[in-house]
Amino acid sequence: MPMLILLDLMMPRVDGYEFRDRQRADARLAAIPVLILTADPTPPDRLAQLNATILRKPFGIDELLTAIRAATGTP
Repeated sequence: MPMLILLDLMMPRVDGYEFRDRQRADARLAAIPVLILTADPTPPDRLAQLNATILRKPFGIDELLTAIRAATGTP
């Protein structure tokens, strides 16, 4: 199983909200942390319902690596 899921909110068939609903409903996948990468101007209160770390685009590689380390608990 993966240590982390990198998820974009705007995808062609299933958006990030539906993905998270499906992920949380699957006992095998529910505990995998999620890092959401988005340029979507969604209000913070709606994003909070995703219960995931949010990284707004554009971001630099250092920001991405820091967020990955924090989400996975790795140094």
